[in-house]
Amino acid sequence: MPLDPEARASLERQAAAGGPAEHEVAPEEARAMVEAQPRIPGPEVASVSDHAAPGPHGNVPVRVYVPVGGHPRPHPNPLPEGEGTEKGLPGGEGNRQAGGEGNRQAGGEGNKQAGGEVPASAGMPQGLVRPCKGTKIGEAGRACAAAHARDTVARLDSRGAGMTDAIFTGTTGLPDPSGLPSAEGLRSATGLPVCMWFHGGGWVVGSIETTDATCRALANAAGAIVVSVDYRLAPEHPFPIPLDDCYAATEWAAKNAASFGGDPARVAVAGESSGGNLAAAVALRARDERGPSLAHQSLICPALDNDFQRPSYAAYADAYGPPLAMMSYFWRCYVPNEADEGNPYAVPLAAQDVAGLPPAFVLTCEYDPLRDEGEEYAGRLREADVPVRLSRYDGMLHSLFDAGAPFTRTWDAVDEVARELRKAFGTA
Repeated sequence: MPLDPEARASLERQAAAGGPAEHEVAPEEARAMVEAQPRIPGPEVASVSDHAAPGPHGNVPVRVYVPVGGHPRPHPNPLPEGEGTEKGLPGGEGNRQAGGEGNRQAGGEGNKQAGGEVPASAGMPQGLVRPCKGTKIGEAGRACAAAHARDTVARLDSRGAGMTDAIFTGTTGLPDPSGLPSAEGLRSATGLPVCMWFHGGGWVVGSIETTDATCRALANAAGAIVVSVDYRLAPEHPFPIPLDDCYAATEWAAKNAASFGGDPARVAVAGESSGGNLAAAVALRARDERGPSLAHQSLICPALDNDFQRPSYAAYADAYGPPLAMMSYFWRCYVPNEADEGNPYAVPLAAQDVAGLPPAFVLTCEYDPLRDEGEEYAGRLREADVPVRLSRYDGMLHSLFDAGAPFTRTWDAVDEVARELRKAFGTA
């Protein structure tokens, strides 16, 4: 299928903007560039609260999104005072990490954004939100952030005159909660289902701030509590540390689900790109260690193998992205030790046995270099009699699943993932 016109226009705008890519600058600069990219705010949810999940490398920040209509019921044993900060955040306001400093990795070490406000860039569109207001980036990074903002606005404007104004004022353009299943109606006697969310970014960039809009949209669409994990980032924290953080957060959510209105018997994992890798690895590890019983895994454009010889890499990497040099860099940062390259928790496609894993949904995009590995993993699961459904979005790019900078078809993808979750949770 030809490249989607919105996707083509986006690529052309990015090429015209120029500037460094994430793998061409130091990790701290790359993170600041990504955090500074303005995004549209996500839809209103019932509440958002920040918590700290204990893990082997220190506490792991997690953010809990309760969907519209799904206010947590009182619980006789609430979380200890100070562990979570409850805040209803309409329209994407606030969203600081617990402790008030924002965008810190667990423990306050490594990956902390440098201080200093991001200066306003000439031509920066109004109405977008910056997830992180304290990043310090160079002139090239500011130019990239401004170009990203203009691209986001152009994507939205391509859908109709006045669309951007409507979105920024919260009147249209995002999934309408009134047309979604009632979370109260989906609640079982023991609470709402829970979906863990692991953000993308090549294990090097990204945070719970950059994926905020996606988590909000997914929570409402699925009628489920979404728990977003701010795992530690490579290269300062290589494998297995990010996976350890995600696994510890999943254990914490299953154990404490009732405290935030969730059902510990209905927990799923989901993630996009490198987050899809982490979701697959958490599912493998939970099976092997008899950890949390997972109802489902949603793997969205997942990075499952460091073999770059597949046809989709040859066809799409450098022309459509992410480029081969970037993916190679990300994998080196995450798995620097050769001995780990055959470890299925690092490289899920290296798993010799995928039987007994939770039912899966795998979403791929036609013009994505990672397409073939996602589809191969779906085939492996099917051969092992794991219930799996594969959905390819023809004409679309790797960056499809970002509700903060959406294409029109982003909402189709969000709705499809949500439908698969509802089926797995028994709320379809």
